[in-house]
Amino acid sequence: TWRQACADEVESLAAAGRAPLAALARNGQEGSLDVCDLPCISIDSATTRDVDDAFHVEAEGDGWALTLMLACPSLFWNFGGPLDKMVLHRGTSIYLPEGDCHMLPEVLGTDAYSLLAGQTRPALSVLVHVAADGTLGECEISVVQTSLAANLTYVDSQAVLDAQAAGEPLPQNAATPYAEQLRLGLELARQRQTARIADGAVIMDRPDPVIRLEGEGAEVRVEVGLDYQASDAQMLVAEMMILASAAVAQWAADKGVAMLHRVQDVALPREYAGIWTTPQDMTRIMRALTPSGLEVQARPHAALGLARYTPVTSPLRRYPDLVNEEQLVHFFRTGAPRWTETELTDLLNVLSPALDAAGPGERSRPPPRGRLLFRPQGGQGGGGGKARRRRGCQAADGGPGEHRRAERLCRHCLRLPGHGQRGAGGDGVPAHVRRLQELPGRQGRGPVRLLRLGRRRVDALLGKGLRRCRREPGLRQRDLLRGPG
Repeated sequence: TWRQACADEVESLAAAGRAPLAALARNGQEGSLDVCDLPCISIDSATTRDVDDAFHVEAEGDGWALTLMLACPSLFWNFGGPLDKMVLHRGTSIYLPEGDCHMLPEVLGTDAYSLLAGQTRPALSVLVHVAADGTLGECEISVVQTSLAANLTYVDSQAVLDAQAAGEPLPQNAATPYAEQLRLGLELARQRQTARIADGAVIMDRPDPVIRLEGEGAEVRVEVGLDYQASDAQMLVAEMMILASAAVAQWAADKGVAMLHRVQDVALPREYAGIWTTPQDMTRIMRALTPSGLEVQARPHAALGLARYTPVTSPLRRYPDLVNEEQLVHFFRTGAPRWTETELTDLLNVLSPALDAAGPGERSRPPPRGRLLFRPQGGQGGGGGKARRRRGCQAADGGPGEHRRAERLCRHCLRLPGHGQRGAGGDGVPAHVRRLQELPGRQGRGPVRLLRLGRRRVDALLGKGLRRCRREPGLRQRDLLRGPG
C-alpha cells in the first residue's frame, strides 16, 4: 500500500501510541505526561473506527465543566518526514460507498491513536468552563495519557436520551451507565446552540443519505436511503466539537499562537439565524452563504455564529486539525508554537491543493462523500413523479427507472426522465450516459458513476480506470467517468 515505504516509521509510531509513557521515557522525557482518570466517553456511529474525540461533563455551579479528549498523533509525529509528506498530500480522510480512504495509515488512525475504550492513548485535553447562559469561560489545555470508559453509539445514546425525556425506565444498553453524562451533555449542548443562534448561527437540520453498494461488476446494486436519525445525540456531539474549536481559537489568540482558522466572513440578515428544516428555507439561505475556507488570519465564521473557529477535533482525519494540534502540543512542551504565522501560510499553500482535490467542504462527522450518478436498476423506464431536490440527497418519486443521486450533478443530468430529458431511452437512461456506457472497455462494468472531481482527487482515491469525455453535451471538461471495477 501507499505507506510501505515508511513501514519502519509507521511501526515506531504505532508502538508509541499504544504506550506513550514508555515512548517518552525512551526519549528521555519521563514524567512529562500526566495521567487523566476521568471516565470519558465517545459517541459515534457503530461503524466508526477512527475515534478522535471524547468528552466528560460535570455540573459546576450554575454552569458546566466540559473536558474534551482529542486523539493526539502529533505528540510523536515527525513533521517534514517521509510519512508526513505522504499524509500532507492526502490531506483528509474520504468516506465513499466503495470504501474508506483514510488520511493516516489504518494501523495508526483506527488503532494505535484511535481513542478505543480501555486502551491507553495519548490525548490533548481541553477543559472549558461554560456559564449557565452558554458563554465560554476559561480554557485549559494539556497533553495527557488517558483510557476511555466507553465507546458509545448514537443509537444507544439516543435511546437513553429518549427514555429520560419521556420519564420512562432506561433501556438496558451500553449507554445506560452513562445516563447522567448524557443528560448533562445534552443540557450543555442545547444551551450552547441557543447562544450560537443568538450570535447569528445558521443551522441546517437535514437528514444524511446512506449509499450502499452490493455485489460486484455488472451485478452491483445501489441502495440509497436515509441514515438513522439520532437528533439529540448527534447535536450533543456536534455542539461539543464546535465548542472545543471555538475555545481553542480564543485560547490561541490570548497566547499569541498562530493557527489555521476556518472562516466564512459574510454578513447575513439577522432573520437568517435559527434552525431550518425545509428545503425551500435552506436553499434560500444557502444562496446567501459563501463557502468556508482555511486562513491563517482569524475572521468570523458566519454560519457557526463564531468570531473565530480553529478546527482541532479531528486530527486523525484532517490534516489542518493535525497541524493545529501540533501548535498546541509544541506550545505545551516548549512554551512556543512550532510554526510562525508566515510558516503556516507557506504550509497552507501546499496543503490547500490537496484539500481542494479532496472535495469542497468537510463535515464534523463522516457521511458518504462524492458526487455520484447511478444507472437505474432493472432497466425500467422513468415515471412522471416530481423530483425532490435537497442538498445531500436527491431522489425521485416517479418510479424505479429514475436516477437516484447524491449531491449536485451536472445540469444536463438534473433533467429526470419524464421531465423533458431529451434522448432518454425506454430504460430511462439518458442518451449521453448510454454513449458513455458504450465506450471501449465499459461493457459489463455495471452502474455508471459520474464524478465531478479534479483529476488529482480521482487519481488519489479511485486509482486506475479513468476516462475523460470531452465532447459529450452537458458534461464539463473535468467530468470523469469510472466504473465500479
